[in-house]
Amino acid sequence: MKQKILLIYTWFIRTILIILPDMPVIMRFRGFLYSFAMKSCGKNFQVSASASIRGIQNISCGNHVYFGPNSYIFSRISIVIHDEVLIAMNSVIIDSNHGKDNNSYRYVRGRTQEVIIEKGAWIAANSVVTAGSHIKEGTIVPPCTVTRYK
Repeated sequence: MKQKILLIYTWFIRTILIILPDMPVIMRFRGFLYSFAMKSCGKNFQVSASASIRGIQNISCGNHVYFGPNSYIFSRISIVIHDEVLIAMNSVIIDSNHGKDNNSYRYVRGRTQEVIIEKGAWIAANSVVTAGSHIKEGTIVPPCTVTRYK
């Protein structure tokens, strides 16, 4: 039940504030509203109007974190984002993945593992960070790439 309430809460924030422009003060206000439902959140958390966050209760953010336009952050167990991380437009961060059995992905339960993004990392536009990824401090994940656990 708690998860459904938080899903409605995040939908409400996104729907009501989407009409406001992406100015730093408004993005900080969105981040402030999202922070109430998060596992933990530092100061100056900025969220673009079109960013989508699911599983917010499993997400931890440090100070000076930015979620860009059309970024998607989906968590089932844990996503840890340290200080000064930039997540650019159209990026996806997800802590679960599909499984495969008998050459089919359809009905197989996938792997779920924590995602960690360390201080100062930059997830560039159109990138995907999947389950079990550990992005080291100061790393740039290049545009249009997939980062995954090996």
